Amino acid sequence: LLYGHSLSAVATLVREHGWQPVVRKAGGTQAAFIVPRSSGIADLADAHGARLLMPPQDDSATLLARAELRRRGLRGLRARYLCYPEAVLVMLQAGLADMAVVDLQVALETGAAGARVIAVTRPVVGACLLASPEVPPALTRGVRESLMAMNTLQRDALASMDVPAWVRSGVDDYASLLEALDT
Repeated sequence: LLYGHSLSAVATLVREHGWQPVVRKAGGTQAAFIVPRSSGIADLADAHGARLLMPPQDDSATLLARAELRRRGLRGLRARYLCYPEAVLVMLQAGLADMAVVDLQVALETGAAGARVIAVTRPVVGACLLASPEVPPALTRGVRESLMAMNTLQRDALASMDVPAWVRSGVDDYASLLEALDT
């Protein structure tokens, strides 16, 4: 069994190696496009030619943002990838970019630190538990049932793990994730 956070790793395991989704964290993961509050950029359509800061290229927020830009057919942004996701907000505040990408949860928790959200990506599966192809189906079902029972019997334990609830997960749940990550 594997508890996965990395979108690219989870997608690869499901798509190419036959790992089976067991449960996923309720909700999903999204990225947010943010601009300084004083910016004239109202939405992504206004962002042509903008200087864009993003977390590292393999970061979930970056993968989702690039997929959203492709989906909307937006080109002409001057993207710069930073080594540390935490630096994105600081550099945007310092005026070193016109727009930035952060995890939506970060934007909500920090109040976008003097910035405003102009767009969010489509939600995709976030943290999840996967079973190796070698795990017997009966064991996978038992693990799923036990974790799902935590939703009513162990709410405090889930809260301590920052899991609002476990949700059944299947290969179909990963369609938008796989689509988003395909380049």
